[in-house]
Amino acid sequence: MSNTRALCAVLSLTGLLVSCRLSKAEYETIDAWLLCDECVGHEREAVRAIGGAAIHTLDQALVGPSPGRVANKEAQFKQMYRTMSPAPAVPETTYVRELRSNYIAKYQYRAAVSLGDIGGRRALAALQRALDSAAVREYRPDVVKAIDVVLALASAPRPSGPLTGLIGTTTPRFGDTVRLVRNASQSWTGNETVTLHGSAFADSLLVRRWALDSLAFLAIGSLGDYAVALAWFGQPAGRQVIPLQIVPPGYGSHTSATAPLITADSVGVTRYMLLPTRPGDTTDFFRLEPTESLTVTAAVTSSGVTPATLRWYTCAPLSLLTTPTATVNVIGAVVDERGEPIGNAQVTPIGMAVSTTTDSAGRFMLVGVPASPLPRLRAQKIDFRPSVTTVQLVADRIQLGITRTTVSEATALSRHASTLSIPAGACRLLQILVPSTGGQRTLRLRVRSP
Repeated sequence: MSNTRALCAVLSLTGLLVSCRLSKAEYETIDAWLLCDECVGHEREAVRAIGGAAIHTLDQALVGPSPGRVANKEAQFKQMYRTMSPAPAVPETTYVRELRSNYIAKYQYRAAVSLGDIGGRRALAALQRALDSAAVREYRPDVVKAIDVVLALASAPRPSGPLTGLIGTTTPRFGDTVRLVRNASQSWTGNETVTLHGSAFADSLLVRRWALDSLAFLAIGSLGDYAVALAWFGQPAGRQVIPLQIVPPGYGSHTSATAPLITADSVGVTRYMLLPTRPGDTTDFFRLEPTESLTVTAAVTSSGVTPATLRWYTCAPLSLLTTPTATVNVIGAVVDERGEPIGNAQVTPIGMAVSTTTDSAGRFMLVGVPASPLPRLRAQKIDFRPSVTTVQLVADRIQLGITRTTVSEATALSRHASTLSIPAGACRLLQILVPSTGGQRTLRLRVRSP
Protein backbone atom coordinates (compact mmCIF):
# COMPACT_ATOMS: atom_id res chain seq x y z
CA MET A 1 0.00 0.00 0.00
CA SER A 2 1.39 3.43 -0.90
CA ASN A 3 1.93 6.17 1.68
CA THR A 4 -0.95 8.15 0.15
CA ARG A 5 -3.29 5.18 0.43
CA ALA A 6 -2.18 4.49 4.01
CA LEU A 7 -2.81 8.12 5.01
CA CYS A 8 -6.24 7.97 3.37
CA ALA A 9 -7.15 4.89 5.43
CA VAL A 10 -6.00 6.46 8.69
CA LEU A 11 -7.96 9.66 8.11
CA SER A 12 -11.13 7.77 7.22
CA LEU A 13 -10.93 5.94 10.55
CA THR A 14 -10.86 9.28 12.36
CA GLY A 15 -14.10 10.29 10.66
CA LEU A 16 -12.57 13.05 8.50
CA LEU A 17 -13.86 13.48 4.96
CA VAL A 18 -11.14 12.47 2.55
CA SER A 19 -11.10 12.03 -1.20
CA CYS A 20 -9.59 8.57 -1.83
CA ARG A 21 -9.86 8.09 -5.55
CA LEU A 22 -9.03 4.81 -7.17
CA SER A 23 -6.57 4.81 -9.99
CA LYS A 24 -7.62 3.68 -13.44
CA ALA A 25 -5.70 0.44 -12.91
CA GLU A 26 -7.55 -0.22 -9.64
CA TYR A 27 -10.96 0.35 -11.27
CA GLU A 28 -9.93 -2.11 -13.96
CA THR A 29 -8.86 -4.60 -11.27
CA ILE A 30 -12.29 -4.44 -9.64
CA ASP A 31 -14.04 -4.74 -13.01
CA ALA A 32 -11.93 -7.77 -13.89
CA TRP A 33 -13.24 -9.54 -10.79
CA LEU A 34 -16.88 -8.46 -11.10
CA LEU A 35 -17.14 -9.33 -14.80
CA CYS A 36 -14.80 -12.24 -15.53
CA ASP A 37 -16.55 -15.26 -17.06
CA GLU A 38 -13.61 -17.59 -16.54
CA CYS A 39 -11.59 -16.13 -13.68
CA VAL A 40 -7.97 -17.33 -13.63
CA GLY A 41 -7.66 -17.20 -9.85
CA HIS A 42 -5.98 -13.93 -8.90
CA GLU A 43 -8.80 -11.45 -9.54
CA ARG A 44 -10.37 -11.77 -6.08
CA GLU A 45 -7.02 -11.45 -4.28
CA ALA A 46 -6.16 -8.39 -6.37
CA VAL A 47 -9.32 -6.63 -5.16
CA ARG A 48 -8.58 -7.61 -1.56
CA ALA A 49 -5.14 -6.01 -1.94
CA ILE A 50 -6.70 -2.64 -2.83
CA GLY A 51 -8.26 -2.61 0.63
CA GLY A 52 -10.54 0.05 2.09
CA ALA A 53 -10.27 2.37 -0.91
CA ALA A 54 -12.35 -0.16 -2.91
CA ILE A 55 -15.28 -0.19 -0.46
CA HIS A 56 -17.21 2.71 -2.02
CA THR A 57 -17.03 1.17 -5.50
CA LEU A 58 -17.97 -2.29 -4.21
CA ASP A 59 -20.86 -0.76 -2.23
CA GLN A 60 -22.20 0.69 -5.48
CA ALA A 61 -21.65 -2.65 -7.23
CA LEU A 62 -23.88 -4.34 -4.65
CA VAL A 63 -26.81 -2.47 -6.21
CA GLY A 64 -25.93 -4.09 -9.53
CA PRO A 65 -24.36 -3.19 -12.88
CA SER A 66 -25.24 0.16 -14.44
CA PRO A 67 -28.26 0.26 -16.80
CA GLY A 68 -25.86 0.81 -19.71
CA ARG A 69 -23.91 -2.33 -18.89
CA VAL A 70 -27.09 -4.35 -18.53
CA ALA A 71 -28.38 -3.07 -21.88
CA ASN A 72 -25.08 -3.98 -23.57
CA LYS A 73 -25.24 -7.48 -22.09
CA GLU A 74 -28.83 -7.96 -23.22
CA ALA A 75 -27.80 -7.04 -26.75
CA GLN A 76 -25.01 -9.64 -26.57
CA PHE A 77 -27.42 -12.29 -25.28
CA LYS A 78 -29.88 -11.58 -28.09
CA GLN A 79 -27.09 -11.89 -30.66
CA MET A 80 -25.99 -15.19 -29.07
CA TYR A 81 -29.56 -16.52 -29.24
CA ARG A 82 -29.99 -15.61 -32.91
CA THR A 83 -26.72 -17.25 -33.98
CA MET A 84 -27.07 -20.49 -31.99
CA SER A 85 -27.48 -23.69 -33.95
CA PRO A 86 -29.63 -25.57 -33.30
CA ALA A 87 -31.96 -22.89 -31.94
CA PRO A 88 -32.63 -23.03 -28.17
CA ALA A 89 -35.81 -24.72 -27.01
CA VAL A 90 -36.97 -21.62 -25.13
CA PRO A 91 -38.21 -18.28 -26.54
CA GLU A 92 -35.68 -15.48 -26.95
CA THR A 93 -37.25 -13.41 -24.17
CA THR A 94 -36.89 -16.29 -21.69
CA TYR A 95 -33.30 -16.98 -22.78
CA VAL A 96 -32.28 -13.33 -22.42
CA ARG A 97 -34.11 -12.88 -19.11
CA GLU A 98 -32.35 -15.85 -17.51
CA LEU A 99 -28.87 -14.80 -18.69
CA ARG A 100 -29.54 -11.21 -17.61
CA SER A 101 -30.58 -12.40 -14.14
CA ASN A 102 -27.43 -14.55 -13.84
CA TYR A 103 -25.21 -11.66 -14.97
CA ILE A 104 -26.63 -9.25 -12.37
CA ALA A 105 -26.61 -11.83 -9.56
CA LYS A 106 -22.97 -12.78 -10.22
CA TYR A 107 -21.97 -9.10 -10.17
CA GLN A 108 -23.72 -8.51 -6.83
CA TYR A 109 -22.41 -11.75 -5.32
CA ARG A 110 -18.80 -10.93 -6.11
CA ALA A 111 -19.13 -7.41 -4.71
CA ALA A 112 -20.40 -8.93 -1.43
CA VAL A 113 -17.56 -11.46 -1.31
CA SER A 114 -14.92 -8.75 -1.77
CA LEU A 115 -16.45 -6.56 0.93
CA GLY A 116 -16.22 -9.56 3.25
CA ASP A 117 -12.58 -10.10 2.23
CA ILE A 118 -11.71 -6.48 3.02
CA GLY A 119 -13.68 -6.40 6.28
CA GLY A 120 -13.83 -3.55 8.75
CA ARG A 121 -16.63 -1.27 9.91
CA ARG A 122 -17.35 0.40 6.55
CA ALA A 123 -17.43 -2.84 4.60
CA LEU A 124 -19.73 -4.49 7.16
CA ALA A 125 -22.03 -1.45 7.11
CA ALA A 126 -22.28 -1.71 3.30
CA LEU A 127 -23.20 -5.40 3.57
CA GLN A 128 -25.81 -4.69 6.25
CA ARG A 129 -27.38 -1.93 4.12
CA ALA A 130 -27.59 -4.36 1.21
CA LEU A 131 -29.28 -7.01 3.38
CA ASP A 132 -31.76 -4.46 4.74
CA SER A 133 -32.54 -3.30 1.16
CA ALA A 134 -32.89 -6.79 -0.36
CA ALA A 135 -36.54 -6.30 -1.34
CA VAL A 136 -36.08 -2.82 -2.78
CA ARG A 137 -33.10 -3.96 -4.85
CA GLU A 138 -34.99 -7.11 -5.89
CA TYR A 139 -32.11 -9.42 -5.03
CA ARG A 140 -32.39 -13.06 -6.05
CA PRO A 141 -32.57 -15.56 -3.16
CA ASP A 142 -29.01 -16.77 -3.82
CA VAL A 143 -27.69 -13.19 -3.57
CA VAL A 144 -29.49 -12.61 -0.24
CA LYS A 145 -28.06 -15.87 1.09
CA ALA A 146 -24.54 -14.92 0.01
CA ILE A 147 -24.71 -11.46 1.61
CA ASP A 148 -26.05 -12.93 4.86
CA VAL A 149 -23.29 -15.54 4.98
CA VAL A 150 -20.48 -13.12 4.06
CA LEU A 151 -21.70 -10.63 6.68
CA ALA A 152 -21.81 -13.32 9.38
CA LEU A 153 -18.33 -14.60 8.60
CA ALA A 154 -16.79 -11.13 8.22
CA SER A 155 -18.22 -9.88 11.52
CA ALA A 156 -17.21 -12.97 13.52
CA PRO A 157 -14.75 -12.35 16.36
CA ARG A 158 -11.25 -13.54 15.68
CA PRO A 159 -10.58 -16.68 17.76
CA SER A 160 -7.77 -16.19 20.25
CA GLY A 161 -7.12 -19.90 20.45
CA PRO A 162 -8.43 -23.23 19.16
CA LEU A 163 -12.13 -23.57 18.40
CA THR A 164 -14.09 -24.38 21.52
CA GLY A 165 -16.92 -26.02 19.59
CA LEU A 166 -16.21 -28.72 17.01
CA ILE A 167 -18.67 -29.34 14.20
CA GLY A 168 -19.32 -32.95 13.25
CA THR A 169 -19.15 -32.20 9.51
CA THR A 170 -18.73 -28.98 7.56
CA THR A 171 -20.28 -30.52 4.40
CA PRO A 172 -23.61 -32.06 5.47
CA ARG A 173 -26.22 -33.22 2.98
CA PHE A 174 -29.47 -31.28 2.79
CA GLY A 175 -31.69 -32.34 5.68
CA ASP A 176 -28.92 -34.03 7.66
CA THR A 177 -28.61 -33.50 11.40
CA VAL A 178 -25.41 -31.62 12.21
CA ARG A 179 -23.79 -32.00 15.63
CA LEU A 180 -21.78 -29.37 17.43
CA VAL A 181 -19.54 -30.97 20.04
CA ARG A 182 -17.57 -29.19 22.77
CA ASN A 183 -13.92 -29.96 23.27
CA ALA A 184 -12.50 -31.37 26.47
CA SER A 185 -11.59 -27.99 27.95
CA GLN A 186 -14.97 -26.30 27.43
CA SER A 187 -18.12 -26.68 29.51
CA TRP A 188 -21.56 -25.87 28.03
CA THR A 189 -24.39 -24.44 30.13
CA GLY A 190 -27.50 -25.24 28.06
CA ASN A 191 -28.00 -21.60 27.02
CA GLU A 192 -26.29 -22.06 23.66
CA THR A 193 -28.01 -20.91 20.47
CA VAL A 194 -27.33 -21.85 16.85
CA THR A 195 -28.01 -19.72 13.77
CA LEU A 196 -27.53 -20.95 10.21
CA HIS A 197 -27.00 -17.71 8.29
CA GLY A 198 -28.42 -17.96 4.77
CA SER A 199 -31.21 -20.45 5.58
CA ALA A 200 -34.82 -19.47 4.80
CA PHE A 201 -36.06 -21.74 7.59
CA ALA A 202 -34.61 -20.18 10.71
CA ASP A 203 -36.90 -22.27 12.91
CA SER A 204 -35.28 -25.46 11.56
CA LEU A 205 -32.38 -24.54 13.81
CA LEU A 206 -34.22 -25.36 17.02
CA VAL A 207 -32.02 -27.81 18.88
CA ARG A 208 -33.15 -31.32 18.02
CA ARG A 209 -31.03 -33.27 20.50
CA TRP A 210 -29.08 -32.36 23.62
CA ALA A 211 -26.36 -34.46 25.20
CA LEU A 212 -23.79 -33.68 27.85
CA ASP A 213 -21.32 -32.52 25.24
CA SER A 214 -23.30 -31.70 22.09
CA LEU A 215 -26.28 -30.03 20.45
CA ALA A 216 -27.70 -30.64 16.98
CA PHE A 217 -29.53 -28.77 14.21
CA LEU A 218 -30.80 -29.48 10.70
CA ALA A 219 -28.94 -28.46 7.54
CA ILE A 220 -31.89 -26.87 5.72
CA GLY A 221 -31.29 -24.56 2.77
CA SER A 222 -30.57 -24.57 -0.94
CA LEU A 223 -27.21 -26.07 -1.87
CA GLY A 224 -24.16 -23.92 -1.22
CA ASP A 225 -22.24 -22.05 1.47
CA TYR A 226 -23.55 -21.01 4.91
CA ALA A 227 -22.22 -19.72 8.21
CA VAL A 228 -23.03 -21.47 11.49
CA ALA A 229 -23.01 -19.06 14.44
CA LEU A 230 -22.80 -20.62 17.90
CA ALA A 231 -23.51 -18.14 20.70
CA TRP A 232 -23.86 -18.05 24.47
CA PHE A 233 -21.73 -21.08 25.13
CA GLY A 234 -19.31 -21.61 27.98
CA GLN A 235 -18.25 -19.36 30.83
CA PRO A 236 -17.90 -16.50 30.09
CA ALA A 237 -20.41 -16.63 27.23
CA GLY A 238 -18.65 -16.79 23.85
CA ARG A 239 -19.47 -16.72 20.15
CA GLN A 240 -17.90 -18.32 17.12
CA VAL A 241 -18.82 -18.66 13.44
CA ILE A 242 -17.97 -21.71 11.37
CA PRO A 243 -18.26 -22.01 7.55
CA LEU A 244 -20.55 -24.81 6.39
CA GLN A 245 -21.50 -26.10 2.94
CA ILE A 246 -24.77 -27.95 2.25
CA VAL A 247 -24.27 -30.58 -0.47
CA PRO A 248 -26.86 -32.50 -2.56
CA PRO A 249 -29.44 -34.37 -0.47
CA GLY A 250 -29.95 -38.06 -0.12
CA TYR A 251 -33.64 -37.24 -0.54
CA GLY A 252 -35.18 -37.20 -4.03
CA SER A 253 -38.69 -36.25 -5.12
CA HIS A 254 -41.17 -39.01 -5.96
CA THR A 255 -43.76 -39.82 -8.60
CA SER A 256 -47.25 -41.08 -7.75
CA ALA A 257 -45.95 -44.64 -8.29
CA THR A 258 -42.96 -44.26 -5.93
CA ALA A 259 -44.61 -42.11 -3.26
CA PRO A 260 -43.32 -43.00 0.25
CA LEU A 261 -45.83 -44.11 2.87
CA ILE A 262 -46.77 -41.80 5.73
CA THR A 263 -47.81 -44.16 8.52
CA ALA A 264 -49.88 -43.37 11.61
CA ASP A 265 -46.65 -43.45 13.64
CA SER A 266 -45.01 -40.88 11.37
CA VAL A 267 -47.95 -38.43 11.36
CA GLY A 268 -46.65 -35.31 13.05
CA VAL A 269 -43.09 -35.76 11.79
CA THR A 270 -41.70 -32.71 9.99
CA ARG A 271 -40.23 -33.40 6.56
CA TYR A 272 -37.96 -31.07 4.60
CA MET A 273 -37.61 -31.19 0.82
CA LEU A 274 -35.44 -29.47 -1.77
CA LEU A 275 -37.18 -29.57 -5.15
CA PRO A 276 -35.06 -28.78 -8.21
CA THR A 277 -35.85 -26.30 -10.95
CA ARG A 278 -37.45 -27.78 -14.04
CA PRO A 279 -38.88 -26.23 -17.22
CA GLY A 280 -42.35 -26.51 -15.67
CA ASP A 281 -43.72 -26.84 -12.16
CA THR A 282 -42.04 -29.30 -9.79
CA THR A 283 -43.93 -31.82 -7.69
CA ASP A 284 -43.68 -34.52 -5.04
CA PHE A 285 -46.06 -37.24 -3.79
CA PHE A 286 -46.75 -39.01 -0.46
CA ARG A 287 -49.09 -41.95 0.25
CA LEU A 288 -51.40 -42.55 3.23
CA GLU A 289 -53.13 -45.91 3.97
CA PRO A 290 -54.62 -45.72 7.49
CA THR A 291 -55.98 -48.91 9.09
CA GLU A 292 -58.53 -46.79 10.99
CA SER A 293 -60.50 -43.76 9.84
CA LEU A 294 -58.20 -40.76 9.99
CA THR A 295 -58.59 -37.03 9.43
CA VAL A 296 -55.31 -35.37 8.54
CA THR A 297 -54.20 -31.84 7.80
CA ALA A 298 -51.22 -31.34 5.52
CA ALA A 299 -49.42 -28.00 5.85
CA VAL A 300 -46.58 -26.99 3.55
CA THR A 301 -44.30 -23.98 3.95
CA SER A 302 -42.11 -23.04 0.99
CA SER A 303 -39.48 -20.43 0.30
CA GLY A 304 -40.60 -17.65 -2.04
CA VAL A 305 -43.70 -15.52 -2.49
CA THR A 306 -45.66 -18.00 -4.63
CA PRO A 307 -47.12 -20.76 -2.40
CA ALA A 308 -47.08 -24.46 -3.09
CA THR A 309 -50.43 -26.17 -3.78
CA LEU A 310 -51.68 -29.34 -2.07
CA ARG A 311 -53.87 -31.86 -3.91
CA TRP A 312 -55.42 -35.15 -2.79
CA TYR A 313 -55.95 -38.18 -5.07
CA THR A 314 -57.22 -41.74 -4.78
CA CYS A 315 -54.32 -44.13 -5.34
CA ALA A 316 -55.57 -46.46 -8.08
CA PRO A 317 -56.74 -45.52 -10.52
CA LEU A 318 -55.27 -42.06 -9.96
CA SER A 319 -58.24 -39.73 -9.54
CA LEU A 320 -58.35 -36.18 -8.19
CA LEU A 321 -60.63 -35.95 -5.16
CA THR A 322 -62.75 -32.96 -6.14
CA THR A 323 -66.50 -32.47 -6.15
CA PRO A 324 -67.95 -30.61 -9.15
CA THR A 325 -69.38 -27.27 -8.01
CA ALA A 326 -70.95 -24.22 -9.60
CA THR A 327 -68.38 -21.76 -10.87
CA VAL A 328 -68.30 -17.99 -11.29
CA ASN A 329 -66.17 -15.48 -13.15
CA VAL A 330 -64.58 -12.94 -10.80
CA ILE A 331 -63.69 -9.48 -12.10
CA GLY A 332 -61.90 -6.96 -9.89
CA ALA A 333 -58.88 -4.79 -9.24
CA VAL A 334 -55.87 -4.74 -6.91
CA VAL A 335 -55.08 -1.45 -5.15
CA ASP A 336 -52.60 -0.29 -2.50
CA GLU A 337 -53.35 1.28 0.87
CA ARG A 338 -53.96 4.64 -0.85
CA GLY A 339 -56.40 3.15 -3.34
CA GLU A 340 -53.94 3.40 -6.22
CA PRO A 341 -54.12 0.56 -8.80
CA ILE A 342 -51.29 -1.98 -8.73
CA GLY A 343 -50.24 -3.48 -12.05
CA ASN A 344 -48.48 -6.84 -12.47
CA ALA A 345 -49.85 -8.17 -9.17
CA GLN A 346 -50.65 -11.88 -8.94
CA VAL A 347 -54.18 -12.93 -7.95
CA THR A 348 -54.70 -16.56 -6.93
CA PRO A 349 -57.86 -18.32 -5.70
CA ILE A 350 -56.72 -20.16 -2.56
CA GLY A 351 -56.82 -23.91 -3.10
CA MET A 352 -56.60 -23.66 -6.89
CA ALA A 353 -53.54 -24.13 -9.09
CA VAL A 354 -54.44 -21.20 -11.36
CA SER A 355 -53.70 -17.50 -11.08
CA THR A 356 -53.81 -14.32 -13.11
CA THR A 357 -51.86 -11.06 -13.28
CA THR A 358 -53.33 -7.56 -13.13
CA ASP A 359 -52.94 -5.18 -16.05
CA SER A 360 -51.44 -1.67 -15.81
CA ALA A 361 -54.71 -0.38 -14.33
CA GLY A 362 -54.72 -3.09 -11.62
CA ARG A 363 -57.61 -5.00 -13.23
CA PHE A 364 -57.98 -8.79 -13.40
CA MET A 365 -60.49 -11.49 -14.36
CA LEU A 366 -60.64 -15.10 -13.12
CA VAL A 367 -62.76 -17.60 -15.06
CA GLY A 368 -64.34 -20.72 -13.58
CA VAL A 369 -63.79 -20.09 -9.85
CA PRO A 370 -65.83 -22.50 -7.65
CA ALA A 371 -68.74 -20.59 -6.09
CA SER A 372 -68.98 -22.73 -2.96
CA PRO A 373 -67.54 -22.23 -0.45
CA LEU A 374 -67.12 -18.50 -1.00
CA PRO A 375 -63.91 -17.99 -2.97
CA ARG A 376 -60.88 -16.61 -1.12
CA LEU A 377 -58.44 -14.69 -3.29
CA ARG A 378 -54.81 -13.94 -2.49
CA ALA A 379 -53.26 -10.78 -3.99
CA GLN A 380 -49.49 -10.46 -3.90
CA LYS A 381 -46.58 -8.65 -5.47
CA ILE A 382 -42.93 -8.22 -4.56
CA ASP A 383 -42.49 -5.23 -2.19
CA PHE A 384 -46.08 -5.62 -0.95
CA ARG A 385 -47.57 -7.62 1.89
CA PRO A 386 -49.91 -10.29 0.45
CA SER A 387 -53.62 -10.01 1.30
CA VAL A 388 -56.41 -12.59 1.36
CA THR A 389 -59.99 -11.50 0.62
CA THR A 390 -63.21 -13.54 0.80
CA VAL A 391 -65.31 -12.73 -2.26
CA GLN A 392 -68.94 -11.72 -1.67
CA LEU A 393 -70.65 -12.93 -4.84
CA VAL A 394 -73.44 -10.35 -4.62
CA ALA A 395 -70.96 -7.63 -5.57
CA ASP A 396 -70.53 -6.73 -9.21
CA ARG A 397 -66.81 -6.07 -8.76
CA ILE A 398 -64.31 -6.67 -5.97
CA GLN A 399 -61.28 -4.74 -4.83
CA LEU A 400 -58.26 -6.45 -3.24
CA GLY A 401 -56.00 -4.27 -1.10
CA ILE A 402 -52.29 -4.89 -0.57
CA THR A 403 -49.83 -2.81 1.45
CA ARG A 404 -46.19 -2.09 0.71
CA THR A 405 -43.68 -4.15 2.69
CA THR A 406 -40.08 -5.39 2.59
CA VAL A 407 -41.06 -8.99 1.78
CA SER A 408 -39.59 -10.23 -1.50
CA GLU A 409 -39.20 -13.45 -3.46
CA ALA A 410 -35.79 -13.77 -1.82
CA THR A 411 -36.95 -13.47 1.79
CA ALA A 412 -40.58 -14.65 1.89
CA LEU A 413 -42.05 -17.88 3.19
CA SER A 414 -45.45 -19.01 1.82
CA ARG A 415 -47.85 -21.38 3.56
CA HIS A 416 -50.72 -23.60 2.41
CA ALA A 417 -52.77 -26.24 4.24
CA SER A 418 -55.40 -28.83 3.29
CA THR A 419 -57.49 -31.25 5.38
CA LEU A 420 -58.89 -34.64 4.30
CA SER A 421 -60.79 -37.46 6.03
CA ILE A 422 -59.54 -40.89 4.93
CA PRO A 423 -61.71 -44.01 5.52
CA ALA A 424 -60.16 -47.07 7.13
CA GLY A 425 -58.31 -49.20 4.56
CA ALA A 426 -58.43 -46.51 1.86
CA CYS A 427 -55.39 -45.24 -0.01
CA ARG A 428 -54.82 -41.54 -0.68
CA LEU A 429 -52.04 -39.65 -2.40
CA LEU A 430 -50.93 -36.19 -1.35
CA GLN A 431 -49.35 -34.10 -4.11
CA ILE A 432 -47.23 -31.00 -3.45
CA LEU A 433 -47.19 -28.82 -6.55
CA VAL A 434 -44.62 -26.01 -6.62
CA PRO A 435 -44.65 -23.29 -9.31
CA SER A 436 -41.28 -22.95 -11.00
CA THR A 437 -39.55 -19.70 -9.98
CA GLY A 438 -36.13 -20.12 -11.55
CA GLY A 439 -34.36 -21.73 -8.61
CA GLN A 440 -34.44 -24.51 -6.04
CA ARG A 441 -37.42 -24.41 -3.68
CA THR A 442 -36.99 -25.41 -0.05
CA LEU A 443 -40.14 -26.87 1.52
CA ARG A 444 -41.29 -28.04 4.94
CA LEU A 445 -44.20 -30.52 5.15
CA ARG A 446 -46.12 -31.34 8.31
CA VAL A 447 -48.95 -33.89 8.28
CA ARG A 448 -50.89 -33.96 11.54
CA SER A 449 -54.09 -35.50 12.86
CA PRO A 450 -56.40 -33.50 15.17
